[in-house]
Amino acid sequence: MSSADTKTQHAVTSEPAAAPRAQRWADPFQENNRVVFESDQVPASDRVDMTRELAGQLFGGFHLLPTKDPGFRAGVWASRAGDVVFGGGYVTSAQFHFGSWPNASSFPTPRREDDEGVFWIYLRGGVTVQQGPLDGLQGAGSAMFMHAEVPGTGVTEGCQVFGINLPSKAMRRAVGHDRHLAPVGLPSGDPLIQLLTGYIESAKQLPADADPALLNGIGRHLTDLVGLALGPTRDAAAQAANGGLKSARLDAVLRAIASNYADPEFSVAHVAARLKLSVRYVQDILHETGIGFADRVLELRLQEACNLLSRAHITNRKVSDIAFSCGFNNLSYFHRAFRRRFGMTPAGTRSS
Repeated sequence: MSSADTKTQHAVTSEPAAAPRAQRWADPFQENNRVVFESDQVPASDRVDMTRELAGQLFGGFHLLPTKDPGFRAGVWASRAGDVVFGGGYVTSAQFHFGSWPNASSFPTPRREDDEGVFWIYLRGGVTVQQGPLDGLQGAGSAMFMHAEVPGTGVTEGCQVFGINLPSKAMRRAVGHDRHLAPVGLPSGDPLIQLLTGYIESAKQLPADADPALLNGIGRHLTDLVGLALGPTRDAAAQAANGGLKSARLDAVLRAIASNYADPEFSVAHVAARLKLSVRYVQDILHETGIGFADRVLELRLQEACNLLSRAHITNRKVSDIAFSCGFNNLSYFHRAFRRRFGMTPAGTRSS
């Protein structure tokens, strides 16, 4: 093994073998299902090369161009979900190529033969791109699909992104046709971007050894959502509505509940308005999980109250203060619900 290969192996926490500087694609997921890389972990002279190799392996067709900027920094994380790779990262000022560049043999872009392209979501910063019909600035909050076989260029002064590397077979299923998928941009505020961002945030929390069946489902759902942005057939759109779209909406509903349950005024109508869904849809999608809105909110409030009460002898907080801080506005109801859930009174939990 070369010294450069050894350095890369130590810099990537999942310890994939480094790709040789050649046109063949190397699998970065040789050790486990999660890859994490920080350029600060390697010598400054190797940062660009190692970032380029790993990013090219993870996001097919992406090729970071060499730079002599001594301040260059980058970070990459990625997980494999079936045939789909999703992840994110950041980069300082940089230029890149995307797609097939037959005249750039000195800077080959390794990628899998079945890569269709990458869907990028810009969380911070932006990039000026040119690929097919895409020509201009993609700013924070926007997204774009870049095709793996269409030559393109880009330049950024620094950005943070999410990326989804999409295989051809999965994308053809998602759009329902075999026509060429042209590069396309989505403006900031597009509901699909918001759903994809939240869904990736949730999927990122899964352990590296998560159930393969769960990861396969996440890969299908991510592909469904991207497919909706690329002009699917009516049948494909209907399948996505009952697959990835519903799953992402459920994830968004659950995240909204987890973030707002302590608000005593919180209601299913608040969730529906925030996500631009009907109250009935939110109720139905939760009903399918077996636990409705009111029961989920009550359980979260009770669990938080129990946690705080167990430490009340340290914090000297009153039972009433804890109840109100967890979203209860009726102490009698709080006491009844707490005793029914835990088999003891709030005061008993505090004293124990």
